[in-house]
Amino acid sequence: MTANQELPIQESVEVQQPIEAEILTKTVEHQTFEEQSSSPQQILVESSGSVSTPIKQRKQEAFDTLRKKIELEQRLRFLEQQQRQQEDHQKSVKIRCEKMTAIQEQKFFQTQEIQRLRQNQQMELTDKKRKIKETQEVMKQGQQNSAMNTLVKKHITATMTKKETQDLLLKQQTKIQHEQSKLKKVHDEHYMFDKSIKERKAKIEVNRNKRIQQLSDAEVKNMEKVKQQAEKEMEMMKKKEQILLLKLGKFQQEDNHIDEELQEQDQQNQQQAEDQPQTQEIIQE
Repeated sequence: MTANQELPIQESVEVQQPIEAEILTKTVEHQTFEEQSSSPQQILVESSGSVSTPIKQRKQEAFDTLRKKIELEQRLRFLEQQQRQQEDHQKSVKIRCEKMTAIQEQKFFQTQEIQRLRQNQQMELTDKKRKIKETQEVMKQGQQNSAMNTLVKKHITATMTKKETQDLLLKQQTKIQHEQSKLKKVHDEHYMFDKSIKERKAKIEVNRNKRIQQLSDAEVKNMEKVKQQAEKEMEMMKKKEQILLLKLGKFQQEDNHIDEELQEQDQQNQQQAEDQPQTQEIIQE
């Protein structure tokens, strides 16, 4: 549910709230005006055939004026409420735009961080490859030296003792083992570096998804809250409408009662006007 869909509900509630008090207040004013304008002295001056016509006319004019005034006031409140709702809608749109901008900025910074990590990873991988290549060259050189030493050993076997030959072989094996341990260490470092890079990337992705999910959950909760508020306002509007209909029915009953009293008073005044000449004749006699 959007802010535009909430507008008619809130407008109806705001416009209908002050109508009840105004109708009651202005009904009392109208009754007072009718009582003052329909005094027995004024009715006796008028002719007996047209006693009720001016009263009904004045009553209708008063009701028309009252109705037009209430309609103008309702229209004014409606326009003011519409303007306030439009301002609230603009504020809501602005807040959503700011949220989207914040999410886009966060994504941009995360993308830059991932690119920086990839660049660092690439540089370190290049360095590791260079070190591995150097180690392989050293091992190759060592193997060549070992082959040369083998030829030398065969050449000088007749002149070397058994102990000297064993010492030479032991030195060569120690050197080869040392080179192999260096190579293994380089491979282990490369593996650990790859593992740490993958863990950091996974952590960044999890945090990003978690943040997006939190923003989405907050938006859903906000929409649910707005929907519940709209439903409450709809219930309030229905209750106000029922109360207004009851009071309008009561007002109609009072109006009918006033019409009956006016008709009775017109009949009494007409009867008095018809009896007055006979009374004057009796007094003169």
